[in-house]
Amino acid sequence: TTANVRYPIWDLMMKNVYTIGSANVDPQEFRFDIFYEDPGKGQKRFLDGALVPTEFKSRPLLQVFNMDNLNLQGDPGADGIFDFVPGLTINLRSGRVMFPVLEPFGEYIIDKFQAANPALDSAQLAQTLAYTQLYDSTLFRAREFQQLNRYTLRGSYKSSTSSEISLGTFNLPQGSVRVSAGGRQLVEGADYIVDYNIGKIKILNDAILQSGQNVNVSFE
Repeated sequence: TTANVRYPIWDLMMKNVYTIGSANVDPQEFRFDIFYEDPGKGQKRFLDGALVPTEFKSRPLLQVFNMDNLNLQGDPGADGIFDFVPGLTINLRSGRVMFPVLEPFGEYIIDKFQAANPALDSAQLAQTLAYTQLYDSTLFRAREFQQLNRYTLRGSYKSSTSSEISLGTFNLPQGSVRVSAGGRQLVEGADYIVDYNIGKIKILNDAILQSGQNVNVSFE
């Protein structure tokens, strides 16, 4: 009942599963991507710099984390788009995106880069490109290392219209959620409100609810 990293059960908390807040999403309308905030250079879909092996430079992070190995037809061959594979990369029933690797932003990226270039120093990688505290520490402790918290999961999906939509996460940053319906961007406070603490959207515009339009939620 209390998170304690000293207990053996802590190792079972793989932290490679992320809730998106909806189930039975349409694969044609689902978008998911990974970004890295390069200091002074903004957010990028790839890693760059002296510590990044040549074969991974300018390579989409989706491919680095084994989430883009197929094309839209399901044939082998990366296409820069998230592989929507139920049971492997996404759980349709629970509405969760699953990384097919353990500790993706920690030991995985360190081991992957060292395998490509054994000369790389693991300690240096852990201090720059990895976020190992996300896995060996509690969330409260990990948040003390904001200089390493540079990875962002971003995407969008469509769900059936309902007055309330759960985002499946808590304590969201203000302004990190955008909602649209019928191709029109909805106005927060007028068409909908967001409880950022509990991660829930409430649709206020009755016209949207009665029209049966799909509501598109973008999260970050």
